[in-house]
Amino acid sequence: MPEQLVIDSIMLKPFSELPTGTKTDTSKKWYDWDWESSDVVRFVGVGSAACDIVRYLSEHTHHVLVDFIAVDQDLEALKRSEAMTQVLLKNAGSEPTVAANAVAPYDLDRLSESADLDEIRQPLAGSDMVFVLVDLGERSALGVALDLAQVARASGALTIGIGLQPLSSEGQDRSLCAQYGLTELEAKMGTLFALDPNQLLPQTGCNRRELHEEVNSVVLHILLGFIEPCAVPGYINLGFSDVLTVFKGRGLAAIGFAQASGENFVVDAVKQAVHYPLLEQVDLKKASGLFVNARVNRNFPITNWEQISREIQEYFDEEAYCKYGIVFNDEIAEDQIAITILIAGISGDEAPKNENQMAAVRSNASGRFGLHSKTSRCSTLGKPAQRLEPLFSTKAKR
Repeated sequence: MPEQLVIDSIMLKPFSELPTGTKTDTSKKWYDWDWESSDVVRFVGVGSAACDIVRYLSEHTHHVLVDFIAVDQDLEALKRSEAMTQVLLKNAGSEPTVAANAVAPYDLDRLSESADLDEIRQPLAGSDMVFVLVDLGERSALGVALDLAQVARASGALTIGIGLQPLSSEGQDRSLCAQYGLTELEAKMGTLFALDPNQLLPQTGCNRRELHEEVNSVVLHILLGFIEPCAVPGYINLGFSDVLTVFKGRGLAAIGFAQASGENFVVDAVKQAVHYPLLEQVDLKKASGLFVNARVNRNFPITNWEQISREIQEYFDEEAYCKYGIVFNDEIAEDQIAITILIAGISGDEAPKNENQMAAVRSNASGRFGLHSKTSRCSTLGKPAQRLEPLFSTKAKR
């Protein structure tokens, strides 16, 4: 049997305690216009790994309105997150019912009482879009993330999952948990980004600190890629209906982003974005939708507007549904552009619709997602890979 979790408390952080530069500090806004989106966006980090990333996100999103929620069994991890809403979980029983290293795929820790599900609905009420971030190798966090996804989708919110896969050197137990978690989350979420840090290792030179920073950057670009075109003024703004059209029920999604400057800055940025390491194994021609966020200077040449879409469409099927947003960022030079491409429907599979289909998916989970090799991609540097601690710090169950 899995452990049963209950909500110990839900803490609301006073605005006065938020770090400088959050959304309450209007002096940090880099644009002139009084522009706010009416859409309610919430970002939930589940587990100590996700709580660490929530802190990074809250420090880099003060120009848009996002409510951050942190959920964990570790009070210190919640405090570090700096999230406005902090949900502390605890074991329902005095003793764990499953060993800490158990990874039986159907024995994920879940919220034990319907009352807890009712209580978790409160911080999610009224959401238009809910992001749920979780380390797929963290068993207790994964089970709670599934509960949260269920609550968010039932409320009518577009639910976007971000699953962090473990490094191949972290062991088979976390890999097995991630395989199952990826299958379950794909069925529960409106759309799911499965981020594999193994694909970023060559880019970061296997430097652990740089790998942390790159993963943080990826999650930040996913969040801003969705909300900046809807909430920041620019040449072309989009609405929440555009987000729904591209992403609702599209299954697995992927991301590429880049920044370029110089004579051919638009062409260079698009080329780098579509060749971002996380897209190495993605068949772009099979994608069903694109959501593009381009950040430009206010003096961005009007003749370059159409060039953005023209260059991007070279890499995708002409029938893919595309939405383009071009927003202002005065920190970018006139001969510079930053492009984020969010790609929907890359799996080609429809999400399971009923329990019979889900049972079939579960039984084939280990076959569908092959185990990572026990050898890290760092071994290409000429050294045998050493066993590493989990990429993101996680605490042992209490």
